[in-house]
Amino acid sequence: MLKEFPSDAELTLLSLEIKPDVFVNNRISATLDSGKSVEDIIKSSKDKYTLAGFAALCSHHVDVNHKCSAIGLETLRDPVTGFSTELTDTAFCRAYGTGDTFWQFLEHPKNRHILQQFSFAMQGLAESQPNDMIFNAYNWDSLPRESIVVDIGRGAGN
Repeated sequence: MLKEFPSDAELTLLSLEIKPDVFVNNRISATLDSGKSVEDIIKSSKDKYTLAGFAALCSHHVDVNHKCSAIGLETLRDPVTGFSTELTDTAFCRAYGTGDTFWQFLEHPKNRHILQQFSFAMQGLAESQPNDMIFNAYNWDSLPRESIVVDIGRGAGN
């Protein structure tokens, strides 16, 4: 007989403590593992994601994107920022209290850890897509022989 659907608690459980300070991973938590020991992370937290792009992508979303999401509705309802096309009238700028664009913000020395995390996140995104995906994603034979195709920002991180 089939087991009932798992409970919410079972679905959201990322790891299990099998004895004090000893945890085991499951399939979900294993994808978030940086591949580094706790000692290495404490010694050099800026290098946490050098081996794990997908983990960096998840961390970036939980950190930066969730902060922006939390303030997004307020930004859209604002009579100025809600209709602005300025790159500094964004939920990101409001969430981080900055007048810089996202890219300018990343360039500040105090934000190097966010830039590094974002870079590894883009690598993780690239790793999640097959290299030859572009060849199978479109029926290229349907184009006339002398067609010109312009690829705008296809690469991860562009």
